[in-house]
Amino acid sequence: MSTKYSIKLFIISDSTGETAQKITTAIFAQFPELTTIETQHFAFIDSKEELLKILRNALQEGAIVASTLVKDSFNETAHEFVARTSLSYVDFMTPMMKFIQGKTGLEPQGEARAQHKLTPDYFTKIEAIDFAVKYDDGQDPKGFF
Repeated sequence: MSTKYSIKLFIISDSTGETAQKITTAIFAQFPELTTIETQHFAFIDSKEELLKILRNALQEGAIVASTLVKDSFNETAHEFVARTSLSYVDFMTPMMKFIQGKTGLEPQGEARAQHKLTPDYFTKIEAIDFAVKYDDGQDPKGFF
């Protein structure tokens, strides 16, 4: 009989949490013995009160917290909570942002959902997709002339 291993994971973000989800999925793939990974997502966190409630719940449940918070005030709140508790907490964003800041002298925006902005490039891509969908079967030659 093999031993069963399980883990609780809380993914927290002031955006979608997709980044933390992808990273933790890659990490958990390194542990095939993990039979149960109970994941809870907390996306679009928009207040310190909400953040603290989630962190307290994670501590109570013995969960690991994977964070992709970018707002300074949220990071400060989370790190202060972690410093005075035994919460297992991983901040995926801050260390890399600090490295880039140190190398370039640039300040991070601290803006949640920054990679999801609707830019002119985005609309150009959408127009190309719309064109392909409309004319990909070759039935309407207007798109080619």
